[in-house]
Amino acid sequence: MRRKTDSKSCDRSSVVFAVCLKLAALPMIAATKKGGAMGIQDRDYYWKDRDIDGSRILQDDAFYSPEIETHNPEKVLAFLTVLSVLAVVFFIGYRAHLDRVEANAALKARQLAHQQSIARDAESKALAAAQAAQRERLQTAQLEQKKQLIAKLNTEVDQKLKRDRAWERFYRPSLHCRADWTVDCANELIKARGAFAAQYRD
Repeated sequence: MRRKTDSKSCDRSSVVFAVCLKLAALPMIAATKKGGAMGIQDRDYYWKDRDIDGSRILQDDAFYSPEIETHNPEKVLAFLTVLSVLAVVFFIGYRAHLDRVEANAALKARQLAHQQSIARDAESKALAAAQAAQRERLQTAQLEQKKQLIAKLNTEVDQKLKRDRAWERFYRPSLHCRADWTVDCANELIKARGAFAAQYRD
């Protein structure tokens, strides 16, 4: 939409420029028809205050002297008209140039903002994916630790049950120790445990 507006502004400027040039040419055409164009009398007047090599004898420029303005006011009017038209055309062109610069700057700003928004969205998605993967790895590690702990406890329980059954098969107290537990029975138990530990293998 902004480009269409700039195109219309340029077309409008071209039309205004063409109209102003036509208006500026009217005084020149009128001056030419009236005999105001530079002829023999103007050339003689121009060389009146100059040397043979064309250098000025007077200090002031003949074109801007009051005599010339009085002699040919149509040229002065045409010059001022052209100068005014050029100033207007320059202003219109400069204004159109500023509009194009502002439009391009606004477009680049929008594009940059859009690119930054896309980059932020991509960064947020990547960060969320990394956090989710980290949580999943942590949960997997915790679950594996629990499994290993349960397996270790089960192994220890099985080994203890197996050792207890083997101990019951290995040591059988005498009838005397079953009826009356004495110091000799305790010593016998200690010796039996030592012998059992020495020969037992899981």
